[in-house]
Amino acid sequence: MRLIYLRHGERVRGGKDGALTDHGCQQATLAGTWLREHGHLPTHLQTTPTIRTVRTGALAIAQAMPSGCVLLRPRNGVADTPPRWDRLVAELAKRLGPDATVLLVGHEATQSFIERTWAQDRRAPQRHHCAAFVLEGEPGGDWQCLDAFGGVEDLPASPKPERAPVPAVAARPLEGQIRPARPQRRQR
Repeated sequence: MRLIYLRHGERVRGGKDGALTDHGCQQATLAGTWLREHGHLPTHLQTTPTIRTVRTGALAIAQAMPSGCVLLRPRNGVADTPPRWDRLVAELAKRLGPDATVLLVGHEATQSFIERTWAQDRRAPQRHHCAAFVLEGEPGGDWQCLDAFGGVEDLPASPKPERAPVPAVAARPLEGQIRPARPQRRQR
C-alpha cells in the first residue's frame, strides 16, 4: 500500500476551523502539481472533516489527477502515534486493498509523527504547510519514505494570514444591557 501524506495549506487564523488563505490555496495547488510531476498519482483521497483539509485535498487532486479519484468519507482523528497509524492503515488496506495509493490530508501532529518515525532525513523546513511524504508499507509492518516535498518555499511571502473578523466590544454597557450581579460579601 502507498500513502501520500499532505499537510493542509495555510489557514485563516481565528476560530476553530479556519478556511484556507489565498496563499494556502496556492500551496495546495502547487503540492498537487508536484505529485503529478513526480508520478505520485493517488487512487483515493482521505481527509479529516475540517474545512482546511477538505479544501487542500480538493485543490491538490485537481492538479495531480485531473480525471479525479475516489473520495473517501472524511475521517476524524489524527494518526500521530504508532497505534493510531496502524489502526488507520489497517482500516484503509481492508477497504481498498494493497494496490491503493491514498492521498491522506491532515494536520501538523501527523506530519511530526511521520518525520520522527520514517523521514528523519527528509524533514520539512519549519513545518511548512503542504509538506508531503510518500510512504510505502503494510499494515502493522515497516514503512519507508520514498519521496518528500518540503512544502512551498518559492512562493512570494504572503502577508500575515488574514484573521477572522472579531466582533466589536462596547467599552461601557449599552443602555438597557443587563449586567451580571456582583456577589454579596458576607458580613461578619
